[in-house]
Amino acid sequence: MPQSSLRTRENRRTWSLVAACAAAAALVLPGATQAAWTTNEASLDPGQCGRNLQSGSDRTASVTAMPTFLLQGDGGLSTYAVAIDGQGIGTFASRGDAVVCIATRLPLAEGSHVLTGTELAPNPGTVVRLAFSVDTRAPRPPSRPTLSAYTDTGVRGDGITAARSVNMQGKAGPNESIQITVDGRTVVAGATADAKGRWSATTVPLNAGSYLLAAVSLDRAGNRSAPSAAARITIQG
Repeated sequence: MPQSSLRTRENRRTWSLVAACAAAAALVLPGATQAAWTTNEASLDPGQCGRNLQSGSDRTASVTAMPTFLLQGDGGLSTYAVAIDGQGIGTFASRGDAVVCIATRLPLAEGSHVLTGTELAPNPGTVVRLAFSVDTRAPRPPSRPTLSAYTDTGVRGDGITAARSVNMQGKAGPNESIQITVDGRTVVAGATADAKGRWSATTVPLNAGSYLLAAVSLDRAGNRSAPSAAARITIQG
């Protein structure tokens, strides 16, 4: 077959995968949704102050020891004296649209913390509190994914199947989010492990060919594990 034809086939396969996986990525990447504005409410930064720290299923768990926070301020000229665990970290003002961005000055220890913001203006004395935690430790990688029997249409265990959407299964930490990637790059499936760490995920439709499928775990804070050992799956044409 001419080289140009081979390249065209490969390009079509790549773009088909990218298009098909857009929906899968949305399903398996836990992300924050923008909440309604509530005056004098604080949260971990949802991305408005520099970094989205609400990427995990626990919106109060930070993957960094120096988190930033969003305080929904009391108007465009509002200011707050802020402390973490009773230690003052500074005075922070609205940037003009009632958004008050709060940055920590020093790394925080792993575990639970409390942020307190005391309003200085325009209504002195109002206190805002946020209980949050710091969790920077990545989870352990999941087990190597295996092809489930009901999508293994060939000789059982040979990794060859006629199914275009293959179901993979394995084990991870309890209740962790799981992503399945192709060749270490594109997310093609996702699931949530049960209380015993068991998970099962069906990929988006894949073109005929050979693939390396690996699993990645995400904990409640959004920390991402190293990839598991990969399983080679061949989809027959």
